[in-house]
Amino acid sequence: MFKRFSDNQEAFASSGELAPTRLGMAVEEQWPAFKLVGFGFYYAWIWVSYNSNVLVSPAAAYDLPPDTLSLTYLVSTLALGLSLIALALARDAARRAVASNGALGIIAVVVGLATVGTYASSSLGVEGNPLLIASAALTGIGTSAIVLRFGVIYAKVPAREATMYTAASFVFAMMIYFVAVGLPDPVGVGFTAALPALAVLSTLTNPEYAGIGSAMRPEGSRVLRGFFVRLLIAVAVFSVVVGVSRGFAVPHSSIAALNDEGSLVIFSTGMVAAVLFAIVGLMRRQFDVSRLYYPIIIAVAAGILVTPLLGGNGFGSQFVTVAYNCFVLVIWCLLAYVGYSSGLSSILVFGLGRGASALGTTIGWMGGLEIVRSQGDGSLSLEVISVAMVFALLVVSMLVLNDRLIGDALRVGGARGEGGSVPVGAGRGAAHLGTGVLASENYPLEGSPPCFGGV
Repeated sequence: MFKRFSDNQEAFASSGELAPTRLGMAVEEQWPAFKLVGFGFYYAWIWVSYNSNVLVSPAAAYDLPPDTLSLTYLVSTLALGLSLIALALARDAARRAVASNGALGIIAVVVGLATVGTYASSSLGVEGNPLLIASAALTGIGTSAIVLRFGVIYAKVPAREATMYTAASFVFAMMIYFVAVGLPDPVGVGFTAALPALAVLSTLTNPEYAGIGSAMRPEGSRVLRGFFVRLLIAVAVFSVVVGVSRGFAVPHSSIAALNDEGSLVIFSTGMVAAVLFAIVGLMRRQFDVSRLYYPIIIAVAAGILVTPLLGGNGFGSQFVTVAYNCFVLVIWCLLAYVGYSSGLSSILVFGLGRGASALGTTIGWMGGLEIVRSQGDGSLSLEVISVAMVFALLVVSMLVLNDRLIGDALRVGGARGEGGSVPVGAGRGAAHLGTGVLASENYPLEGSPPCFGGV
């Protein structure tokens, strides 16, 4: 399945930037999927940071609403979104940063230290706490480069593999989450701080990054490029809607209950991902990820409508978070597919795609908090806002990006892989599984509580 990853080992051995070590090549040979499943280290860091109290100092006020954790999430996610968009627009500089082992290693260390800084400053509260804000911002800025590193890797594999190993990464992240929350206080913080470095280390087995050159990538289908624009709009709207719903729950939660609620959310997400992995693995033909789109939309809409009836807390909020995590899984697969088949830069695709998701949740979260605060004067009703959000979600899911458009885009890539011409110099895996030929391994990198959930 992953033979394409090792087809060109010798061709990349002379590169100086990201040539793998002997140990890395040995891991690549024995477990070529490690660099894909390593995405779970990054996502486990998100889940532990914002769905548990691991990074909350014991000196913090456990009986109060988690304002500190909420501020950390908002600052970090805002920094992540802005950084991803900036890197997507400055692709030449981003390509060099993402392709450098040294730069990514330093970034991972900085993120780890910022994670510890978040824990250390959590007891100081929200007001007058520049260390908390600085630490949160550094985690967002640093993890943006890690996201793009994995984005480039996933853009090199066909849709079926991308779906399987995104799901496997979520299951892996679930396992890591429960290890982290089960460790004693100082050990759990250190373990969480090490996750970004482990995520970067998992990518060092990948020799394909060394294929950075001046070759130009072929033009992709206009259908796929138009689909990418629609995908960005849908991701942004969906993220804003979910962010508002999750913002409703913040004033009704306490840090003391965060582990219990977070464990339920993460376990549910992991089980959905495990079922998806099994289904895709058992199917012999290409799996159509568009089949997951409407069930997730319906689940989120139901959760949004139920949440106000439960006082902005409880099952509705958790249900929305699980559905949003599943939505992130599907969107990551679709971004990988666009990067694989459209001819667009994978840095552009994942920078704008994940940036839209991060900024959307941040804007929605702040909007949700403001709506809850304004309830005191009776000017806004959570029920009315919830119905309006569901309406916006359904309009976007039917008019901007629906399952038919997703299916058409997937079939376009499949047709190009089956009947299209393979570009000169493309490797043997270029048309693998008939899912597109435009992102073969020979192309260059650039051209070639509430339960906070993911971002």
